[in-house]
Amino acid sequence: MRTESELYRFHSANLREVSRAIERVEIAARRAIATVDEVTLRALIRLYALLLGAWAECRLKKLLYEPSGFDQGDRTKIQEVSDQHGRWRTTVEMSFRKRFNLPHAAINSNTIPFTAAARYTECQQLLQDQLRPVIELRNKFAHGQWAYLLNNDENDVSSAQMAAFKQENLMTLQFKRDLINHLAALINDLVVSVVFDRDFDSHYARIAHTLSRLAHQRYVDYADRLQARHSRGKILRKAAGTT
Repeated sequence: MRTESELYRFHSANLREVSRAIERVEIAARRAIATVDEVTLRALIRLYALLLGAWAECRLKKLLYEPSGFDQGDRTKIQEVSDQHGRWRTTVEMSFRKRFNLPHAAINSNTIPFTAAARYTECQQLLQDQLRPVIELRNKFAHGQWAYLLNNDENDVSSAQMAAFKQENLMTLQFKRDLINHLAALINDLVVSVVFDRDFDSHYARIAHTLSRLAHQRYVDYADRLQARHSRGKILRKAAGTT
């Protein structure tokens, strides 16, 4: 039986390795966009989404073993939840309960301060609207559903998940990785920080900025920039007599 500090070290190492894998896939995907290699890009986006789901799981496990944060009872309760989205939701819920010493009552503006209740709702809505589809995609791609995403019974196509994935690309997946990371940092401060109000505003400002970029930045502009940079590079290399 390993100590908590050892397990924290193991989860941190796993997170670093998955992060490195994602970053290598990201480099290859950017090159595929720049060179308009759609076949390669199609494969890399699915691989990136699969790794992002694994990365989110590693990020949560590291979070659960952060020093001075959750205890073993907390971790057991979270790990008893069967799905990753549910574990994230439970982690957010338990974080607020620990912060405001609210073991059983519903979390709302009647049981905790109004601002805190609004923050709780924002965090849960972020998980539901932005991160749940990405977290759930991992299982689909891990089971080889690379052309058609099927429902849980695997007797029909999941139209909702197919539609959701069609909205994803390298840029949006990068933003959603940032959102998960910001949310994890916010949760950790919620549990351990003595100046949480200040820290929350700092973390949520980053979340809000990323959400704004996700909503307003266009993938076509992102792709155009990569392709233009690649074209300029080709011209410069040709002028220098290199390939």
